[in-house]
Amino acid sequence: MNVKHRLWLWLVLLLGACMPAEVGESTAVAPTFTPMADLTATAVPPTLTLRPTMTSTLAIIPTAMFAPVCTPPACAMNEVYFCPGECSGGCGTTCVTVTPASTNNFAAAPDEWDALRVWLRDAWVNNMPINNVRAALLAAGWLRQDEDWQTADFDGDQLADWTLLLYAPTMTDRKRPANLWVVNGNGVIYQFFRDIADSEWIYLDLVAVTDLTGDGRPELVINGESCGAHTCVTGIQILSFQNGRLQNVVQAPPDWTGEAVIAVTYADIRLEDATADGLLDVFVHGGSIGSVGSGIERTYTEVWTWNGTAFALAETILDPAEYRHHLLYEANDDYLAGDLNRAAQLYAQAIHDESLITPEFSYSPAENEQAIVQFAAFRLILIALQQGDSDGAAVYLALLQQDFPDAPLSQAATTLAQDWSGVKGLAALCQRITDQLAMADHPTGGLVDMGYGNPSLTAVDVCSVQP
Repeated sequence: MNVKHRLWLWLVLLLGACMPAEVGESTAVAPTFTPMADLTATAVPPTLTLRPTMTSTLAIIPTAMFAPVCTPPACAMNEVYFCPGECSGGCGTTCVTVTPASTNNFAAAPDEWDALRVWLRDAWVNNMPINNVRAALLAAGWLRQDEDWQTADFDGDQLADWTLLLYAPTMTDRKRPANLWVVNGNGVIYQFFRDIADSEWIYLDLVAVTDLTGDGRPELVINGESCGAHTCVTGIQILSFQNGRLQNVVQAPPDWTGEAVIAVTYADIRLEDATADGLLDVFVHGGSIGSVGSGIERTYTEVWTWNGTAFALAETILDPAEYRHHLLYEANDDYLAGDLNRAAQLYAQAIHDESLITPEFSYSPAENEQAIVQFAAFRLILIALQQGDSDGAAVYLALLQQDFPDAPLSQAATTLAQDWSGVKGLAALCQRITDQLAMADHPTGGLVDMGYGNPSLTAVDVCSVQP
């Protein structure tokens, strides 16, 4: 498992282990989507004339939790969809003729979520002035600032959809909106959260509204950042109108479960064209952990690009290494990836570069540096033997035998050099060396624990055979 995959796994554990105490749960619950509330008791506005039609495939709330199940009605140009009752999956949706209402009769915004759904839909259907609607939401406390309201035509029907970052009017923490809704004549066509309790540990932001796929329609970039006791993790989604609905088009790694998000700790987000293809890409820089027990992690930048069907991770760019153990981990990843020449360069740098910092963790800085040097020297011997460079192997074997004559890794390196019979016999030789090291007490020294944010290197990692 490489460093990146370990981070994805760690993020899953972090969301469970670092929940704030007030949530009252020992494990994190992934954000969920809840269907539109039952509106059977809601009276049809007098300004709408109903014309029953066939049931619709257009979901009232087309989120990842719902799939279209009905055939859409053929509405006229002056008509919009309307749900007179419970329209699960769009079934039972009707067409309505719009009769503009007088702005003088514009009612104040309600103070309950379900009533707000109807109020917003009616305001959109009746073409109420946006400034009036926004002012009413600000006055009621649903919005906290003008930037919490964005308008964009996501579905390409030449009509502006409303994107609202909504707060419960009773909440006082300005950083914690309870819902993100996208509204048009069909009602709330997308929502990020429903219950206030679900957002108690989420900091929700509108990152951008811009075309990222090149289809002429904008995408909505949102970040549901989750914060535990020490660390905040992004939960970036990119919403695009695809296949008749607004949906998240972030592609998760193969071993990731749950909602597909771009998840990076303590991250900065920017949009930039990295590939010179005319499309903006998403850059997310971060990777540190705000906990003493995590050790010192290496930060990085993820670049996510549109591949025609989804936003996928295109590149991970490591920040320059200041710490010796970070360079060792990078060399290990290159070795396992088969890039022996680059791995050898980094192992040599980890040994000889005096500008690198070696931190204290479970062992002292001096002891950690010795462990890193021994591990890197063993790997340099292993690489030299695989490349037929017996002289190169002898250089680093002499270093180990002279500076660390009694160290388990020095003895393992002697076994490696003396019993080397070629690449074909490497697997069996490595198994003998691993068994030999397993009998020693902490053969890798402080590398076994440089903090839970870093890989743990033990006896089984020393003489590793490439996959």
